[in-house]
Amino acid sequence: MLANPVVVPLYADPMAWTLAFFAMGVEVAIVQRLLARTVNEASGLLGVLFAINLTTWFVFLIAVHLADGLGLNLPASITVLELLVVAAEMALLHSAMCGRLFSRNLGLRAITWRRALGVSIAGNLASIAASILVPLAVVWS
Repeated sequence: MLANPVVVPLYADPMAWTLAFFAMGVEVAIVQRLLARTVNEASGLLGVLFAINLTTWFVFLIAVHLADGLGLNLPASITVLELLVVAAEMALLHSAMCGRLFSRNLGLRAITWRRALGVSIAGNLASIAASILVPLAVVWS
């Protein structure tokens, strides 16, 4: 399932992109579910959450590619980058729920920084779990 890095780098593998989009969908679904009680129309939150995730996702992919190119320890780099993503998504979620980012006129209720951090952690853990479990399920089937 993973690309041969000599022929096709992993970041260019269509299966890796499919898995990444699936994991992002899992993350967005979890975050939407956790924030559903703070919005009038939960479906209106969907676009906001995808915008937030795409914002952090592209930066994450570029940073992982740079870390790999620099020969840095990839597991350590990914761990640090994931922590940065959690912090960035916490700030973006907080701003969005306050109506300042991607979300004007959606009628969202503000959330605390602590809740934004908890939701960001839960969403990212779900995304990481999906990224690990789906390939394992494919291999085991």
